[in-house]
Amino acid sequence: MDLLSALRQVWAWLRRPFANPPLLPEPAPMAPTALPGTLDFVGLDPIGDVMSDLKLFGWLKHLQAELPFPQPSYGRVEPPATPAELIERLADGHRALAEAIELAVSRERPSDADIEPEWFVVLADQLVPLMCWYVGLGLPPTAVAIPQGLIDLVHRAKKLPMSLSHLFDGRVGDSIENFREQLERSKSRHAEMQAANLVLWQVQLEAMLLPLVERERGSVSVAFDFPPPGARIADLVPPPAPGSPTHGTVSRVLVPALVVTLRSPRAGVAPTDTVQLSRGPHLP
Repeated sequence: MDLLSALRQVWAWLRRPFANPPLLPEPAPMAPTALPGTLDFVGLDPIGDVMSDLKLFGWLKHLQAELPFPQPSYGRVEPPATPAELIERLADGHRALAEAIELAVSRERPSDADIEPEWFVVLADQLVPLMCWYVGLGLPPTAVAIPQGLIDLVHRAKKLPMSLSHLFDGRVGDSIENFREQLERSKSRHAEMQAANLVLWQVQLEAMLLPLVERERGSVSVAFDFPPPGARIADLVPPPAPGSPTHGTVSRVLVPALVVTLRSPRAGVAPTDTVQLSRGPHLP
C-alpha cells in the first residue's frame, strides 16, 4: 500500500463520525390540549402532584376552620379530610354528572317526575358546592398559601376567551367577558383566584351540557349569580338553597346561585324550546 492510499484511508476513518452522525432521539410529542368537558381541563388528575402538595393540606385545614361546608342535603354532606379525598370526590361528581347527562339524552321523552332532572340535582347539590368550597368562596383575603394547582388554573382561565372561541361557535356564555373584566379590576389575589376558577367551571359545564340541546340550533348557558351584600335574604330570587338561612341580610356567599338555560333542548330533556333551571345561593 502506497502512502497516498494510507492517507486516504485515515482521512475516511476520521470523517466517518461526521458523515454518519448518530441519530438523535425524536422529541416527545406534545401533550394534547385538554378540552372543556374533560377532567384534565379543570385539573382533576387523580395521580398528579396534588396528592403530595403540602400547601393543599394547609389550604383544606384553613377552609375547615374558616368556612362552614355548604349543606345542600341538610347535613349529609361532609367536607373532605385530605387532598386525595377532595380530588376524588370532585372527579366522582364530574363523572356522576356525565352519566346523568348521558341517561337524559338516551330517553325518548322526559320523565313526568323530572321537575328537576337528575343531572341538575347532581350538578347543583354535589359538584358545584364542592367546587366552590375548594376555591374558597366566602373567605376574606388571607395570608394562607394558595395551592399551586389553583394558581395554574388562574393563568389558564385568563386565556380562555381567545383560545376557546373556535370550540363553541360563540356559544360560551356572555358572562365570561364579565368575569374577565373582574379579573382585570381585581386587586386581591384571592378574589382573582375565585373569579378565574368560576370561569373555568362555567366553560366546563357548558361543554358537558351541550349534548342536551339540538346540535344545529341549540345552546347552553351556565351562570353563577351572586346576590349583593346587604340584600334581604327573604327577597332573593331564586330563594336560598336548602340548609341556608331564610332571614336576615346577605353578608357572604359560600356558593352562588346556579342558573342553567337550555335553548332548543333535545326531545329527551323537555318539550319546550327553552328550559331554565335554577338553584339559590348557599349562605352561612
